[in-house]
Amino acid sequence: MLEDLGIELWVGDPARIRKAAPRKQKTDRNHARLLLELLEENRFPRISTPASERRACRGPRSGFRTGPRATCASC
Repeated sequence: MLEDLGIELWVGDPARIRKAAPRKQKTDRNHARLLLELLEENRFPRISTPASERRACRGPRSGFRTGPRATCASC
């Protein structure tokens, strides 16, 4: 849906973001500042997400590992 609107969604890797923090103290203000710095410096650690075609093949999931995974012919 977001791709249809031309919006690119980035999902960050929380462990790598935490390692980039200079201080151990985490506040909303410090966290927001860190995320902004990582984005501005092009160092934001992203987690890869499947392409929209691949996500469409998966269909809705009712829970984590609830049964055998069905795949479509194009995947």
